[in-house]
Amino acid sequence: MDTFICNKCFVTTNRGKKPFCLTQCGHIYCHGCIQQAEKQCPQCEQIDIFSVELQQPSLSKVENFFVPLSESLESLHKICGFQSNQMKIMMQRFYEIDQKYETLKSHYHNLTQHINIIRDKYVKLKMEYTEQKKKLMSFEMQNETSNFLNSTTTPMKFNQRNSTIRTGSNSYFSSYRTNISNQSFNIRKEKAEGFRIPHQTAGGLAGTVVDIILFPLDTLKTRLQSKQGFIKSGGFFNLYKGIFPVIIGSAPSASLFFVTYESIKNIAQYKIPKEYDSFLHMSSASLAEMVACLIRVPVEVIKQKKQVSMLDRKDINLKMLYCGYWSTVLRDMPFSLIQFPIWEYLKKNWSLHVDREILPIESAICGAIAGGISATATTPFDVIKTRIMLSHRNEKTSKLKILYILKDIYKDKGLQGLFAGVSPRVIWITLGGFIFFGIYEEIKIRGINYCLFESIV
Repeated sequence: MDTFICNKCFVTTNRGKKPFCLTQCGHIYCHGCIQQAEKQCPQCEQIDIFSVELQQPSLSKVENFFVPLSESLESLHKICGFQSNQMKIMMQRFYEIDQKYETLKSHYHNLTQHINIIRDKYVKLKMEYTEQKKKLMSFEMQNETSNFLNSTTTPMKFNQRNSTIRTGSNSYFSSYRTNISNQSFNIRKEKAEGFRIPHQTAGGLAGTVVDIILFPLDTLKTRLQSKQGFIKSGGFFNLYKGIFPVIIGSAPSASLFFVTYESIKNIAQYKIPKEYDSFLHMSSASLAEMVACLIRVPVEVIKQKKQVSMLDRKDINLKMLYCGYWSTVLRDMPFSLIQFPIWEYLKKNWSLHVDREILPIESAICGAIAGGISATATTPFDVIKTRIMLSHRNEKTSKLKILYILKDIYKDKGLQGLFAGVSPRVIWITLGGFIFFGIYEEIKIRGINYCLFESIV
């Protein structure tokens, strides 16, 4: 565009006064008209506009506006073609990357499934290895016993060897084999019977230690759950009040529980498939709780009445001692149904993880976790049991029913009342579980090792 005109006086570049100027609003004026146009554009009436002279060097800034349209379109066509080609190349590359990503994603998914299958097989093989290892240890123990018995009878066998060969009689050897078989049978029988002693001793000692050490927490829990209130029940004073019945009854109760639990579990575990181990532990613990409550309930009744200063010796009778038996069973059975399967499950998985039998301290940690969970879940049953045991002897029988007390607590204090004393109870049972199961496993292992040593020697 070589020729243009002034947009006010319409003179051409050949006749008008130079230089011509281009305003910011897009109009062209000659040198004679530009001064007036900068104040207010005659075409669009904008005011205070600036302009650029259409001559070098200022012309280079706006020369694109004066390129012929055909040339601009051709240049634009080339630019569009170039950029379009580059976009196609980039899109092709992105498509190839996306295809590789999808392929890798598919391979990753297949590998993940394969790893999960291998992991499941590994866990099963690890469990089988553990079982075979236990069987091998048992076989080696029996083999050591047989070798020991053979070594003790070698002199006798050597002394009578020549006479036996000369006479050609086999009567001595047959009687010798019979004697050895009977001795081995008797040793295995004594060893099997001896295994019950560690469970009884371990359970009794562990239960007594826990109840004595953590008795103040139990007292606080009982007073918080008492109907007459925490302060009237004794508050923070005389926290060891009522401990003597616990000292007397704790060991027999815990021993009876673990003898029952371990006996049922050991008898039934070889007759029930391994996938039902949790049900075995739950049923064993439930039956053991019912048996242990025969001793535990009288101890609990006297202990709790002493803790809140409500014991009157004139009221002591068989009916009073077993008041709250079923509520105690209702509390302890769910507690054991939750605690012992969790404890056994945690021990089993811990043993598989470390590839060995777990240590007493590790069993104690598992017991603490299981105890804390169980204590929280069964606190409402414990509150009901405490209310029944602390009831007055003149209380009507209808008011001592579990559902009635449950409604009464909820009506009086709401949901918070059903979880009264949950904090000291959870702390007590968590710490107690750690101490109890730690001592129980330690004494049991030492007792079993002692029994095995005695059976060999």
